[in-house]
Amino acid sequence: NVIWVTDGTPGGTHPAASVDVRTGSGGLLTASSLGAFFSGNTPGNGWQIFRTDGPEVSSHALTSVAQGVTNIIGLVDGQPTFVQASQPGSASVWRVQDASGAVTELTNVPNYAEFAVTDHVGFAISTLSSPDNARQVESFRADAAPPTILPVPPPSTYWYYPHHMGSGSKLACAETYTQYVSQNSVQELYCSDGTVAGTHRPVPPALGTGVQLWDFTEYSRIGDRLLFYAPASPTLQPGLWVTDGTDEGTFPLLALVESDVQGWMPCSGDQSGGVYFLGSPYENPDNSSFLWYTDGTASGTYQVKRMGSGQYSCAVLGTTTGIHGTAYLQIGTTLYRSDGTSVGTFPVAGAPTLQTFSYTKSWQGIASIGRWLVFFAPISTTELGIWRLDLDPIFSDGFDSWLTPA
Repeated sequence: NVIWVTDGTPGGTHPAASVDVRTGSGGLLTASSLGAFFSGNTPGNGWQIFRTDGPEVSSHALTSVAQGVTNIIGLVDGQPTFVQASQPGSASVWRVQDASGAVTELTNVPNYAEFAVTDHVGFAISTLSSPDNARQVESFRADAAPPTILPVPPPSTYWYYPHHMGSGSKLACAETYTQYVSQNSVQELYCSDGTVAGTHRPVPPALGTGVQLWDFTEYSRIGDRLLFYAPASPTLQPGLWVTDGTDEGTFPLLALVESDVQGWMPCSGDQSGGVYFLGSPYENPDNSSFLWYTDGTASGTYQVKRMGSGQYSCAVLGTTTGIHGTAYLQIGTTLYRSDGTSVGTFPVAGAPTLQTFSYTKSWQGIASIGRWLVFFAPISTTELGIWRLDLDPIFSDGFDSWLTPA
């Protein structure tokens, strides 16, 4: 598995490192100002943290850790942070200094279960010996300050199985069971910015209680907040929610009724200050879906267009370009452009049929690089490649297929 880099031209498309790269969870992460950091395989020394600035000759190992590196968990203040198994059942969290490659231990987590990072703080969930399902949640920072043990928001007296943590630029949220006296424990939304004061179980005024969650809730960034989908409550229909971790800042963007839309699938990141997403109607004889847009407010959440039959998946995250704020999205196997209106949402003429993927979480599959839109699509019935679309309005028919695997 080889990392490649592109500037949107054939000459600027080449391997960025030749070392075998770990793919999937904990493999590759990038930071445009620092280059790319990834887990690379070294003979006899296992997986180590590598860095590349783009040219293949710039690739080099930053670490030389005995027994190798378990997982990259993210960038904290621009510094790559990784996990290494220490004693059985425990893990050490380390920071790599980007220039020298020196490593500094940030925390040691016994019986670790899960990690997550925002732009400036990391989180670790570990298992306690008692009571059953009890966890400890701590935060750590890149400056190697002592980790902070985060308090349990009431009414619970201990962290009861926090899991499936998702993180944004400043906020991380998880599913945690709340221990109510009058009923069984309920899985609800808990959030933290990494501080004691900023660790909270949001209780929206419209509910008067916590926000109940399904298992495997996924979170999407929208500015400093997070988007998520919540099931029906005693007073609200299921629908898309937003949270900043506070009571007042946690609310439904739209209360979806059964005749309208079920679920949601993000189709873009939040580069334009908003997110495009798909929702499928409950009654759906033609297998269609609605394209929606939200800026994170109820008034700024609206239906853009009803999509055609079979166009009910985004497969990858699209992007919003700097040219007039136009979004490019993969819907089904079709490349769409949208200006946020129904009439301004249509397939891109001449675009190839795109590739579908099986996935558990959307990943960025369409990138805007200067005047180019770069994406992945079949070249023929037997070949796949990287394509570009010329976004400069003075050109037309700007498609080029220019990278074909050997």
